[in-house]
Amino acid sequence: MAYQYGNAATPYQQPGSPGAQHPYRQVPGGPSGGYQQPPQHVQHHPQHGAPATAGHPLQPTGPKQAPPQAQQARFQPPQQQQAPAQQPPSNGERRARQFLQQVDTGAYLTSIRGTHTGESLERRVQVLNRVGKMLRRKVGHEREDKAFDSMMRAKTLHITIFSMLGLISMIVGGSLTWYTGDFRADTHWKNADPTMKTVMLSIQVILSLSTLVTVFLIMQYYRMLLLSKRSEWSMADDYTEINPDSYSFLQSQALRYGLVGEILVHLVHPVFVMQDVSYSLFTLCQIFMFARLYLFVRILHTFSRSYRLRIEIINSNRDFQTMNLRIKMNLTLKMLFYNRTYVVLALAFFTSISVYSFMIFLVERNEQRHNFGRLENVFWFSFITFTTIGFGDFVPATTPGRAITILLGITGVIVTTVFSGVLTNKLAPTKIQRYVVEYLQVREATDHYRQCAGKLLLAAFRTRVAKKRGMVGAGHKSNLIYGAIKQFRRARFAVRGAVLPSTDPVLEEKMVNLKQYLRSLEAKLSAQQDMMRDLQDKIDYELASILRLLANK
Repeated sequence: MAYQYGNAATPYQQPGSPGAQHPYRQVPGGPSGGYQQPPQHVQHHPQHGAPATAGHPLQPTGPKQAPPQAQQARFQPPQQQQAPAQQPPSNGERRARQFLQQVDTGAYLTSIRGTHTGESLERRVQVLNRVGKMLRRKVGHEREDKAFDSMMRAKTLHITIFSMLGLISMIVGGSLTWYTGDFRADTHWKNADPTMKTVMLSIQVILSLSTLVTVFLIMQYYRMLLLSKRSEWSMADDYTEINPDSYSFLQSQALRYGLVGEILVHLVHPVFVMQDVSYSLFTLCQIFMFARLYLFVRILHTFSRSYRLRIEIINSNRDFQTMNLRIKMNLTLKMLFYNRTYVVLALAFFTSISVYSFMIFLVERNEQRHNFGRLENVFWFSFITFTTIGFGDFVPATTPGRAITILLGITGVIVTTVFSGVLTNKLAPTKIQRYVVEYLQVREATDHYRQCAGKLLLAAFRTRVAKKRGMVGAGHKSNLIYGAIKQFRRARFAVRGAVLPSTDPVLEEKMVNLKQYLRSLEAKLSAQQDMMRDLQDKIDYELASILRLLANK
């Protein structure tokens, strides 16, 4: 085989024109691997000396010509050029090939196959890569992108900081306007002096600006969530390969309702001018701002160790991969409660009392200034209600105050019940403690058993001596022996009972189930043996009948 430039019978034609051929084609009969020289119309450029096609309309001229080494490399034989090292297939491509062998993808490959063989192979490789990405996602269930997770945690932390800044501003403003008023009355905007107006205006600016910044950060947060969803649905390892049409924001109820809900929660905030229009509406806006505390739940979920190591947890267990398990918020909160039980309970206790106390203070201070006009009295009322004690010295008068008190009592019942259950579980004896208790009980019962045995022997010896001396009759048994025998029996039963209460109930239940299973097996075996005896009797009877028939003949 040899390569011939163009066609000997026809001049060189421009690529793409009808009847055009590749400038180098194989000719049968030529020397193996050899090249024929270019035709005469291929000349050297006058400046660089590189071969150039004379009169070719697409031939570049001037200083933009490639260097002679690059032009000469074009005419090197193919066997002299070093082929690039073939990389071994990755795990994703290997799984993709196995997947394509199992699935009927002929129609799909036919639909994307081009007219040129190289294009078809390239598209086939693209299909393999995409299927490999899909299989990798199927194994991992989520993209393990630590940088993206850290960005999401930082964004969540920023949202929480600015949101809590607005909440703290509201608490400071609500307390400041009450304690600086005359006769413990709330200071309204129209009745405030210039200094107080300046303070209220500063607090209002901080509250409104922090709210706007929080809303902007929430929009960025949901944009990042949308980017993550699109990356997951596009099966892209790089964010530059994400298909925007793979996941729609408007068609996702979770993202759509979540964004609208969080924006509404943060946009509703009090404005001091509202006091002159509707004081009750101003108070309700103040109370509604405590809904921002849901961000602490997100912080606990996002920063928990079980969520940060979710990919490792899923990949370490094949059952989790089969179940398509995802580490969600309820699981992370349960793990946090299991690992930090007392911290979570203490946090729930103090947070609930603080939040409900200030809410009751806002709605009841104008109605009962002597009782609920002081924060220390409100905290006392919240504590006795939370712990279900209820002395009855303070009673809310308004409807919102009573509703908040009901919620406070329900929260207190839940937290105290959970605390009682956790305390009972923590006080339950461990395996070592059960062993120590069992050892002490057995030791005490054994010592008492030995003492009773010694007393019985001593009573029998004394009775024998008394009989020899004639002090008692031959067939008479003294009350001393009767008493010693009763004590010995009680001590023996105590030794047996000292082991039974301290055994492991789970192990004991398993032993009972095992015994029942053995009994069922014995019953089945006995039934099979009876069946075999009946069958043997039938066989013996039939055999005897056959023998009698043969003897008669």
